[in-house]
Amino acid sequence: MKTRIFSAGIGLLLTACGGITPPSAQQREAARAALPPLIEGVAQSQRTKGRVIALRWDIDDLVLTPERWSWREVEVIAESTERGAEAVTTEWTVSLNPADLGDQVPASLSRQAWGLQMVCAEGGCITRSGTRTTILDGERTIEVLPEERVRRAEWLFEDYEVRDDAILLVKTALGYLPR
Repeated sequence: MKTRIFSAGIGLLLTACGGITPPSAQQREAARAALPPLIEGVAQSQRTKGRVIALRWDIDDLVLTPERWSWREVEVIAESTERGAEAVTTEWTVSLNPADLGDQVPASLSRQAWGLQMVCAEGGCITRSGTRTTILDGERTIEVLPEERVRRAEWLFEDYEVRDDAILLVKTALGYLPR
C-alpha cells in the first residue's frame, strides 16, 4: 500500500513541477487524500542502565478539507525502572486553516523520530487543547490543558522516506510548488 501512495505522491510532484502554475484543485485534493495513509504511529524504546524509556506518538481522526485541517494527537512517554513505571500521556485536539500556513514545510528530527513541521505564515494560527494524564508512584492525575494558539505543529514518522513523501504532499495540498 505504501508503494502506491509513494507513486501517487511522485505523480503529484511531477505534475505540479511540470509547469509554472501552482497545483490545481484536483492535485490539491489528491494530495489531501494521499496524506492520511502515510500517517502511522511511531513507537520507540531505549534501554539504559536498568531503565526502559518508551515513546509512542500517533494521530487519529485526521480530517483534511480545503478550509480546515484537524486531528487528535496522542503522545505517551513512559519510563520503567526497578521501582515501577511512570508515564505521561498528552492528548491534543489540533485544528488550523491551511490558508494560514506558510509555504515552508521544514523537515525535522524530533524525539528521535523523523518529522515535518507545519508553520504559520504569521502568529499562532494553530489551535490546540487537550489533557495530560500522569501516572507517578501508582497515582494517576489528569490535567486539562487550556486552549492555546501555537505557531507550529509537527507530524512524526518511522522513516525519513515516508516523511519526505508527506512533505511533498503537504506542500501540494497547500497549493505550493514543491521545491
